[in-house]
Amino acid sequence: MSDLSATLVIDPRDDVAVALRPVAAGDRVADGVVAARDIPVGHKVALRAIAAGEPVRKFGWPIGRATQAIAPGAHVHSHNLATALAGVETYAYEPAPAEALPPPSPATFQGYRRADGRVGVRNEIWVLCTVGCVANTARRIADKVAAAGGTPVLTEIPEVFGAENVLLQRAASRQVFDQAVEVIDDFKRYYHSLDILLIDD
Repeated sequence: MSDLSATLVIDPRDDVAVALRPVAAGDRVADGVVAARDIPVGHKVALRAIAAGEPVRKFGWPIGRATQAIAPGAHVHSHNLATALAGVETYAYEPAPAEALPPPSPATFQGYRRADGRVGVRNEIWVLCTVGCVANTARRIADKVAAAGGTPVLTEIPEVFGAENVLLQRAASRQVFDQAVEVIDDFKRYYHSLDILLIDD
């Protein structure tokens, strides 16, 4: 029978393969290697000739020494493999020193200090006109921002005047006008609570 999936070679340096299921004598366990006898699942089968006293490798490392000559395809177990450990071994833990990290660069951010000492962040300054008659004032503020090195996103501010008068003319009644102005005032109070600059007249 030829089924190489019946065995597993864990490391290319290994001298043995592991049976993933029962292997019958005569089954091919590797290229050019057939099982010399039945191999139980989980047991080892030799992939090459191993001389007596030679290390046997699994996981890429020696797991013991052959107590007798082992032919390719032979069952490798306690009858022909013994540990190489003997006597008293002394071990010491010597960890490698950690590599020193470079000092961190100073952390900075675009911020400013408030009058009370707290730090604020304002990467954008919005100049909002709640009425049209302050358009020129908003334009001058935008010009000052640009002169200080800022980049205004909106530089063209429409020249609209008498916004409240227009609202009063279009409102269905004075009551509706007063309600609309109250909503605008609510927005003003909200923006002021967020430290957003509003220009009103």
